[in-house]
Amino acid sequence: MKSENMGIACEALSGEKLAIVIAKNEKIIFSSDKKGISELAKAVSENKIEGGSAADRVIGKAAAMLLIHGKIKEIYAETISEPAIKILFDYNIPFAFGQKTEAIKNGQDLCPFEKLCLDIDSPEIAFTEINNLLEKFRKSRGL
Repeated sequence: MKSENMGIACEALSGEKLAIVIAKNEKIIFSSDKKGISELAKAVSENKIEGGSAADRVIGKAAAMLLIHGKIKEIYAETISEPAIKILFDYNIPFAFGQKTEAIKNGQDLCPFEKLCLDIDSPEIAFTEINNLLEKFRKSRGL
Protein backbone atom coordinates (compact mmCIF):
# COMPACT_ATOMS: atom_id res chain seq x y z
CA MET A 1 0.00 0.00 0.00
CA LYS A 2 1.30 3.43 -0.96
CA SER A 3 1.77 5.90 1.89
CA GLU A 4 0.23 9.38 1.86
CA ASN A 5 3.71 10.90 1.50
CA MET A 6 4.57 8.63 -1.41
CA GLY A 7 1.31 9.60 -3.09
CA ILE A 8 2.18 13.29 -2.71
CA ALA A 9 5.70 12.75 -4.08
CA CYS A 10 4.52 10.65 -7.04
CA GLU A 11 1.75 13.09 -7.91
CA ALA A 12 4.19 16.02 -7.94
CA LEU A 13 6.69 14.03 -10.02
CA SER A 14 4.08 13.17 -12.64
CA GLY A 15 2.40 16.57 -12.65
CA GLU A 16 5.41 18.85 -12.88
CA LYS A 17 8.70 18.84 -14.75
CA LEU A 18 10.62 17.61 -11.74
CA ALA A 19 13.38 15.02 -11.60
CA ILE A 20 12.98 14.17 -7.90
CA VAL A 21 10.45 14.90 -5.17
CA ILE A 22 10.66 14.00 -1.49
CA ALA A 23 7.62 14.32 0.77
CA LYS A 24 7.32 14.05 4.54
CA ASN A 25 4.55 14.93 6.97
CA GLU A 26 2.18 15.29 4.02
CA LYS A 27 4.16 18.06 2.32
CA ILE A 28 7.00 18.32 -0.18
CA ILE A 29 10.28 18.85 1.68
CA PHE A 30 12.62 18.70 -1.33
CA SER A 31 12.30 18.81 -5.09
CA SER A 32 14.50 19.53 -8.06
CA ASP A 33 14.05 19.78 -11.81
CA LYS A 34 17.76 19.11 -12.42
CA LYS A 35 18.78 15.73 -13.77
CA GLY A 36 21.73 13.97 -12.23
CA ILE A 37 22.82 13.28 -8.71
CA SER A 38 24.21 16.62 -7.50
CA GLU A 39 20.96 18.04 -6.06
CA LEU A 40 20.21 14.80 -4.23
CA ALA A 41 23.74 14.73 -2.81
CA LYS A 42 23.26 18.32 -1.59
CA ALA A 43 19.92 17.47 0.06
CA VAL A 44 21.46 14.46 1.81
CA SER A 45 24.43 16.59 2.96
CA GLU A 46 22.02 19.09 4.48
CA ASN A 47 20.07 16.32 6.29
CA LYS A 48 16.88 17.26 4.46
CA ILE A 49 15.42 13.86 3.56
CA GLU A 50 15.37 11.67 6.69
CA GLY A 51 12.08 9.80 7.03
CA GLY A 52 10.80 11.08 3.70
CA SER A 53 9.29 9.31 0.72
CA ALA A 54 11.19 9.82 -2.54
CA ALA A 55 9.85 9.74 -6.09
CA ASP A 56 12.53 10.00 -8.77
CA ARG A 57 12.69 9.67 -12.55
CA VAL A 58 15.84 7.50 -12.45
CA ILE A 59 17.38 5.60 -9.54
CA GLY A 60 20.69 3.89 -10.03
CA LYS A 61 22.85 2.36 -7.34
CA ALA A 62 24.57 5.69 -6.60
CA ALA A 63 21.25 7.50 -6.00
CA ALA A 64 19.95 4.55 -3.99
CA MET A 65 23.05 4.65 -1.77
CA LEU A 66 22.58 8.40 -1.20
CA LEU A 67 18.92 7.87 -0.29
CA ILE A 68 19.83 5.06 2.11
CA HIS A 69 22.54 7.22 3.69
CA GLY A 70 19.97 10.02 4.05
CA LYS A 71 17.63 7.61 5.89
CA ILE A 72 14.83 7.72 3.35
CA LYS A 73 11.73 5.72 4.29
CA GLU A 74 10.57 4.52 0.84
CA ILE A 75 11.30 5.05 -2.86
CA TYR A 76 9.47 5.12 -6.17
CA ALA A 77 11.49 5.24 -9.40
CA GLU A 78 10.13 5.57 -12.90
CA THR A 79 13.29 3.72 -14.00
CA ILE A 80 15.52 1.73 -11.65
CA SER A 81 18.74 -0.21 -12.23
CA GLU A 82 19.28 -3.81 -11.17
CA PRO A 83 22.17 -2.82 -8.82
CA ALA A 84 19.85 -0.26 -7.16
CA ILE A 85 17.22 -2.94 -6.61
CA LYS A 86 19.80 -5.20 -4.97
CA ILE A 87 21.08 -2.54 -2.57
CA LEU A 88 17.55 -1.44 -1.64
CA PHE A 89 16.69 -5.09 -0.86
CA ASP A 90 19.90 -5.42 1.17
CA TYR A 91 18.94 -2.41 3.31
CA ASN A 92 15.23 -3.29 3.51
CA ILE A 93 14.06 -0.05 1.90
CA PRO A 94 10.54 -0.42 0.46
CA PHE A 95 10.43 0.55 -3.22
CA ALA A 96 8.34 0.43 -6.35
CA PHE A 97 9.23 1.20 -9.95
CA GLY A 98 7.84 1.65 -13.42
CA GLN A 99 10.59 -0.08 -15.39
CA LYS A 100 13.84 -1.88 -14.68
CA THR A 101 17.09 -1.47 -16.57
CA GLU A 102 20.37 -3.33 -16.35
CA ALA A 103 22.38 -0.18 -15.66
CA ILE A 104 22.20 3.62 -15.71
CA LYS A 105 24.11 4.87 -18.71
CA ASN A 106 25.40 8.21 -19.82
CA GLY A 107 25.13 7.72 -23.58
CA GLN A 108 26.90 4.45 -24.38
CA ASP A 109 28.99 4.41 -21.22
CA LEU A 110 28.04 3.57 -17.67
CA CYS A 111 27.19 6.69 -15.65
CA PRO A 112 30.38 7.76 -13.81
CA PHE A 113 28.57 7.67 -10.45
CA GLU A 114 27.26 4.18 -11.16
CA LYS A 115 30.76 3.07 -12.11
CA LEU A 116 32.09 4.61 -8.89
CA CYS A 117 29.56 2.68 -6.76
CA LEU A 118 29.79 -0.70 -8.52
CA ASP A 119 31.95 -2.26 -5.81
CA ILE A 120 30.77 -0.15 -2.87
CA ASP A 121 28.20 -1.64 -0.50
CA SER A 122 28.41 0.94 2.28
CA PRO A 123 26.10 3.98 1.92
CA GLU A 124 28.50 6.01 4.09
CA ILE A 125 31.47 5.28 1.84
CA ALA A 126 29.34 5.87 -1.27
CA PHE A 127 28.21 9.26 0.12
CA THR A 128 31.83 10.36 0.61
CA GLU A 129 33.03 9.05 -2.76
CA ILE A 130 30.09 10.57 -4.67
CA ASN A 131 30.72 13.97 -3.08
CA ASN A 132 34.44 13.71 -3.88
CA LEU A 133 33.64 12.98 -7.54
CA LEU A 134 31.10 15.83 -7.67
CA GLU A 135 33.75 18.20 -6.30
CA LYS A 136 36.26 16.96 -8.88
CA PHE A 137 33.70 17.63 -11.66
CA ARG A 138 32.97 21.12 -10.26
CA LYS A 139 36.66 22.00 -10.19
CA SER A 140 37.23 20.70 -13.71
CA ARG A 141 34.41 22.98 -14.91
CA GLY A 142 35.70 25.95 -12.90
CA LEU A 143 32.61 26.10 -10.65
